[in-house]
Amino acid sequence: RTSETFDQVVNASLVQTMARSLNTSLTVIFTLTALTLFGGLSIRTFTLALLVGIISGTYSSIFNASMLLVIWEKGELGFNRLRRGRTPDGRDARELVASRR
Repeated sequence: RTSETFDQVVNASLVQTMARSLNTSLTVIFTLTALTLFGGLSIRTFTLALLVGIISGTYSSIFNASMLLVIWEKGELGFNRLRRGRTPDGRDARELVASRR
């Protein structure tokens, strides 16, 4: 697969793992929903917190993480431009601080 770009590899990987991720998350969500409905009052708030965490974690891992990985790989985050004592546009940080005083 050396002819594929990094974007294409990430997309193919996401498609291949989508069903497994959703099946796992839905199984946990059904279990936590049953615990919320039929469990006691003491466990209800805990299961609701777990439900929120599972739903937001699943969304984040499917939609956000893959995009951030591609942006990071392309170098569009700008971390490589940061150097000690320099601003992102290359100016000396001490001069910038002195000019603001």
